[in-house]
Amino acid sequence: MRIIAGTAKGHKIKAVKGLNTRPTLDRIREAIFNVLGNSVIDGNFLDLFAGTGAMGIEALSRGAKQSYFNDVNKKAYLTIQQNIETCHFKDYSKVFNMDVFRFLEFLENEQERFDIIYVDPPYNKQLYEPIMQNLEMASFINPDALIIIEGSKDFQLPLKTNKLELIKKSLYGDTLILYYRYI
Repeated sequence: MRIIAGTAKGHKIKAVKGLNTRPTLDRIREAIFNVLGNSVIDGNFLDLFAGTGAMGIEALSRGAKQSYFNDVNKKAYLTIQQNIETCHFKDYSKVFNMDVFRFLEFLENEQERFDIIYVDPPYNKQLYEPIMQNLEMASFINPDALIIIEGSKDFQLPLKTNKLELIKKSLYGDTLILYYRYI
């Protein structure tokens, strides 16, 4: 795996050993960041299931001000820290090793507000709707923020909720990417 564009372009990053982490493919990551375009610049990026850290590192490489990374898997947490060091983004990163719902509670007490939130939980767990419900009540999301949700092509989420409106969806093989605007 490598960083695709920006200041860390070409840097190789490590994968998490084992079968518990499913990294977002380079071509899908590139497509997502093509959709995001300049909205990444000077924004705060949040990855709730960071795995290797590739999404948040890619955001930093493309001009994000800061990235928060979270993964409950200890191996992933350590891999993210290594990858951040490799790409020289330690000063712009915060890495956490928490259950996602505990992490969302923690963020309520932080001063940071986020512009882009990436949600890519394990496909086989029923986490999408509870996470969306938590995000709807969150105070750490900036108005007009983008919430990007990755899942298998078969999963279904609502087109609109009280605070989230689907603005785009893209299918890449078996992977579905949903883009929600926080309203």
